[in-house]
Amino acid sequence: MGQVRILIVEDEPLIAEDLRPHLEELGYEVCATCDNALDAMAEIADLLGFSGPSTLARWHQAQFGIPATLRRKALLAQATGRPAKA
Repeated sequence: MGQVRILIVEDEPLIAEDLRPHLEELGYEVCATCDNALDAMAEIADLLGFSGPSTLARWHQAQFGIPATLRRKALLAQATGRPAKA
């Protein structure tokens, strides 16, 4: 089994950078850090070879049955700072 890769998603840069050496000391590879969910989705899509977050969301919906529209609404709410509409 290969080395476990971790994506740190933390909105406080100092905490994210403090986590990195501890995780690496435990044998994990920190592939990136992101400070919000939108950037994390884009990073995950790139790491997995998808063309973008929406392609990743459609794949996730097909695999796990969770509607992609709900995730997009939540991500948009996070990005704009406004509550998601039902």
